[in-house]
Amino acid sequence: MSSSLSSEIEIQCAGESVILRGDGTVLIPKFNALLVADLHLGKSASFRAGGIPVPEGIDQTTLEALTVTLQTTEASQVFFLGDLIHNRDSMTPTLIAEFTHWREAHSRIDMTLVRGNHDRHVRQFPEPWGLHETTSSSVGPFQLLHEISDSLTPDEFENAGESAMFQFGGHWHPVISIGRGADRMRLPCFVSGLHHITLPAFGPFKGGMKQAPTKSADFFPVCDGKIWKA
Repeated sequence: MSSSLSSEIEIQCAGESVILRGDGTVLIPKFNALLVADLHLGKSASFRAGGIPVPEGIDQTTLEALTVTLQTTEASQVFFLGDLIHNRDSMTPTLIAEFTHWREAHSRIDMTLVRGNHDRHVRQFPEPWGLHETTSSSVGPFQLLHEISDSLTPDEFENAGESAMFQFGGHWHPVISIGRGADRMRLPCFVSGLHHITLPAFGPFKGGMKQAPTKSADFFPVCDGKIWKA
């Protein structure tokens, strides 16, 4: 794998080609499946409800960015890996209408929500949103979760055979520090372990948990639609 900037990086996981994209999503070509994590729609509305002035229009920007991703990848199915919305204050009439309109524009695409801890604030998402709701899903040899639950050692994973699936998740909003001194930046990143990958949060205004260097994981920062191996 090259360390140079690119719009995507292809790696092998569980015997399948997987594409890590510079927008923070994952494409699994064989199944034409797109994975995206932690949109936290309505976060700005919840901040304003708490008296914190933040800009409007962030949700629309996020959905427009996801539209570009769908057009670029031509994915036929999308898996949201949890935390589609932020909290109970997020489900405003404006957001409900915005997502409904967005969903109608992509009505031919099958969409599944793997519920995250923030999604608990919604007992059931609006029917026009057209979401299959679950707490765990799968596509091919991959298990799709909100938070990876993998705790097997490499030997245990190898001996488990088909019962152990390579996992994709979100939840942690991983970020990594790049550069030094005044040039240091915190960038969203993929964290690729021995048999799991954690996706960065999709879109702006999400914050993140800084990742410490480790021998058992690779980091793939993303910025302005580009991705590279750190």
